[in-house]
Formats: sequence, C-alpha cells, structure tokens
Amino acid sequence: MAHAPSPRPIHPRLAPSIDAWPTPTTDRPIWTGHQLSLFHPGIVAKYLAAEAVSERAGIAYRNIVVDQDVYDPLALMLPHRDPRHPGRLFMQVFRLGSVAADVPVGMQPPVEPAVVETNLRDLFDGAGPWAQAVREAFLGTEEVPSLAAQLDTVVRRLFPSFAAAEPATFASAMLAGESELIDHLLHDAPRCARRYNAAVKQFPGAGMKPMGVEPDRVEVPLWALRWMKPRRRVYVDIADSSPMFITDAGEPLALEGEDTTLAPRALLMTALLRRPDRTSLFIHGTGGWAYDRITERWWRDWRDESLAPMTLATADVYLDFDDVSHGPPETLRQAIWRAHHL
Repeated sequence: MAHAPSPRPIHPRLAPSIDAWPTPTTDRPIWTGHQLSLFHPGIVAKYLAAEAVSERAGIAYRNIVVDQDVYDPLALMLPHRDPRHPGRLFMQVFRLGSVAADVPVGMQPPVEPAVVETNLRDLFDGAGPWAQAVREAFLGTEEVPSLAAQLDTVVRRLFPSFAAAEPATFASAMLAGESELIDHLLHDAPRCARRYNAAVKQFPGAGMKPMGVEPDRVEVPLWALRWMKPRRRVYVDIADSSPMFITDAGEPLALEGEDTTLAPRALLMTALLRRPDRTSLFIHGTGGWAYDRITERWWRDWRDESLAPMTLATADVYLDFDDVSHGPPETLRQAIWRAHHL
C-alpha cells in the first residue's frame, strides 16, 4: 500500500453555530445517527458535536443505528494516485469481510473476527497501529445477534465520542411500541402517500422517490424485514373494505406469529426521532440536512404535528496529494447530484 498523504487542516461546517443549539435534557436529549462503518470525517463530526453539547449539559446523547438499510459496513474506500496516470486519483475499495449484498445489516449474522484479522493482514501488511486497533476492536464480537450489533460494538471500541452515547437504538426495532402509528398508516394510507409525495415534490434536489399510488394499493414508508432475506417495500391493499399490509409482491403481512419485522424508512425514522416531546435536537449530516425538510413538510401536513429542530454538523479533511489537479467543489457536487439521480 502506498504511503498515505498528510492531511491538511480540517474544515468543519455547523449550521447554525453550535452556540445556538438548544440545551438537551434527560427527557429531551440530542439525537444523531448513521449507517455503521469505520466513519469518514463528516460522520465523525456529528458524534463529536453531539458529545460536546450533551456533556456540557451533563447527560448522554442518543444514537440511532440505521440497521434496516442495505450497505457494506466492512468496506473501506481509500483514495490513491492512479499508478498509470500519476496526476489522477481513484478510489480503491478494501473489504474486511463478506456481507450479503441485498440484505439489511440488521438481518444478517456477524463476521468472524478471524476473517477480519486475515484480511487486514493481507490488505494492509505493515500499515501501522490503526490496523491493530481494528483487529482488537473485532475480538470477541462473534456472539452478538447481528452484523449491525457487531459494528456498533466495534465502533464503540474505536471511537470514544460514539461510545459516549446511551446504548444504541436500532432502527429495525423502532416500531415495536408504535401501534397507534401503524394503525394510522394502515387506515390512512392514501392520504399519507399523497401528503408524502407532495412534500417530495417540493424538494426535488433531495433525491427522494415518491410513494407508489395505484387503484387497489398504496405504498407506505415501511420496510418488511426477514432474517437473511432482501427487504421488501410495504403497501396497503385498499381493494376491500378492510385494508391490509402486503409486500410489493402482493404477499399479505399478517405479522402476528410471523418472523417479519416492520421497520421505518428514512423519513418516517427521523420523524419518529424528532418528536418534540422526546428530542431537543437532531444532528444531521449533509444528506439528512437535505432530505429531512421533506419530513417536516410531510409530517405537518399528514399528522398535523411539528418536529423538533434539526441542525447540520459535518467536516472535510483535504489530503495533500501535491501533484493531483482538482476542480472546484461545485463541480464535484454537481457530479454527485447527477450520478445520484441517474
């Protein structure tokens, strides 16, 4: 592996200023969260900010583990000079272990620590103390119930500000005590979807898709999860007088006595976390800062409720690749936006 470039100064971004953030309380703490991985600086900044403000108030913040999502928490993406074109960079992906590519991280088993140790040794031989720290963080984690729980333990061991939070809330379990909301989704699905889609239309740059509305069924912002199975979109069958939850394939979701779990999709997840009686502030990164404006509009129009405030915390670290040319940040933002929409 090539010698790593030296980092330049960190450029944080907070909106609004951290001094303007509300003071959390035991009943209304600060919340933040993200998909689990060995975090890049933008995500680290959220946890540093959450810890700083909560510590000043003498309480712990709360963290939502996004485990109903499909992603690879064992992949490291690192920038390198292209050896064939020294003036260009490319991103190389290193995997610490294998994951089921189409299964949410909360619905698959943990990786064997011995596999991670072997991959670290093969990929980063002599890379320095950070590789040893990662190896040690995985030790003894093979008995946890899921890959998400394993990564939560690993990141807590590696990152003190992440460990400063209360025990994690896993998104896959969020709806266990939400019978009133589930009933509202079931019996008010058409209105929910219309309000949702109208809010999405108001913020086209956020990249969120509208719910599907068909004559005999309406999509709702839920995932149906099963162990080691791909997640399924959830609809409400409105063809008869008694609505019922079904999958996108038309399979009924009785839920009682089944091994299926209902979990919130992104906007519903943050709406539940930002209820003002439970939260003083939710800290987003750049993605959530954009899409959660949809949540605010949708939740107000559908549930007639306002949400607790949100804020932005992120940071960039610019590596010192001396001989690599680069364009202005706006060019990169436009390229990412175009790729996302494609």
